[in-house]
Amino acid sequence: FIDTDAGQNSQQSDLAVVDMMIDGFPTPLAVTPGRRGLALVNPLTGEILYTGPVLDSTNTAVLSYGLNVAAGFIGTRPVALVGGMVGPGRRLAVVDLTNPRQPRSMGDVDLPAGALDTWTRIGLKDGMAFLGGTAGATLVNVANPSQPKVAGTVGDAGGFLAVNEGLLFSSDHFYREAHGLQVFSMKRFAYLVHVPPQLSRVVEPQSPKRELVQELRLRIRTVPIALDGGTGSVSLDTG
Repeated sequence: FIDTDAGQNSQQSDLAVVDMMIDGFPTPLAVTPGRRGLALVNPLTGEILYTGPVLDSTNTAVLSYGLNVAAGFIGTRPVALVGGMVGPGRRLAVVDLTNPRQPRSMGDVDLPAGALDTWTRIGLKDGMAFLGGTAGATLVNVANPSQPKVAGTVGDAGGFLAVNEGLLFSSDHFYREAHGLQVFSMKRFAYLVHVPPQLSRVVEPQSPKRELVQELRLRIRTVPIALDGGTGSVSLDTG
């Protein structure tokens, strides 16, 4: 239980973990947004290191209610990307976790409508944040954490996101009409594959052969994906 000082449920809505040094010991720091903004917990000791709004270096609240979080490193600095509410709008803050008892936002950016909701998951890879909202996946460049910038939107993605080895995976939630697994190349953010529930085909639109289509059979539990340049395919185990 995380005390909100309001006699109410803390409503922690997301969770991320980053391995870092705390008090001289390697620690999996738990980072969770909620009603008060942000909470940082040492699970090895049970200590709540911080709970409160997301503050900047002047102790001004940049987020009053936290919704979504990702944690990792930008360079050698441990950070949390916290998405949440400020008034009626939505904002993403890049929070320095170097001192987990006094986290501070290094920079923040207001987000377009539909970029965040309670279902959003945030991915962080190579200085880019990926936010799966109801209006697509919003890309935010956080390579310079003091000046995060909205870099664009992948309209065909959204909902739950995962980032791994040059691929962006999107599994739409019920707010969007298109459901199923979609996979994008982060190298060019090229649309590689859409796998609807009924399943039919795989297309790589930026290939010279735009109509390169390969039949897809879920019963073999693999998903063929056209490679960059349209010269072949690989298979992903759909589990």
